[in-house]
Amino acid sequence: MPEACVIYWGPKEAERWIAKAVKAERMMDEPNKLIRAQLDSRRTLTPEEMQRVLDHMAKAPFSLRSVSVDRSIRGRVFQSRILGDKEPSIIAHLAKRVLVEQDWADDVTPVEYLDHLRSVIDDPALRKAVYLSKDKRLFVGLLAPNRIPEARLGKNHSALLWVVYSADYGTIVTGYQVRGIEEITLPKDARWL
Repeated sequence: MPEACVIYWGPKEAERWIAKAVKAERMMDEPNKLIRAQLDSRRTLTPEEMQRVLDHMAKAPFSLRSVSVDRSIRGRVFQSRILGDKEPSIIAHLAKRVLVEQDWADDVTPVEYLDHLRSVIDDPALRKAVYLSKDKRLFVGLLAPNRIPEARLGKNHSALLWVVYSADYGTIVTGYQVRGIEEITLPKDARWL
């Protein structure tokens, strides 16, 4: 009888495997398939399809991955926690927006931050871009006027809000304020919808 082969995975390997499984599942969601179809310039979503996509993105969570914290704020206290080298993505992004860029008020919670990012979806002036990153990940960029309440803004707030949604993982991966579209770096083949 052959011996059983046991493979021991460390935390990094397990995290990669889980990410691949989640990606495979999320790519099969109908709204994410519709987004992928937008890479073909001959395909235009119907208003109903676009609404399904937007409704889906309006419920998207922020990425759950741990990411590197901006070097300039590692070790600083942010909302009762000392920032390490890596933090949950929403904490790392919000801390940068508050402490470095000073776009949001220092007491904006992660829940409020996510709500602010999701709010662009309902804006009548919303602009949408679909694009592939260099490593072939599929994203939708959302650009709208910044309508965050004045009391929740930091001293360096900007006129527009840019939000990036990963159609591969079904999550919001970042969101920040910009003064104009020229502050957004997109691949040349990005398609504005």
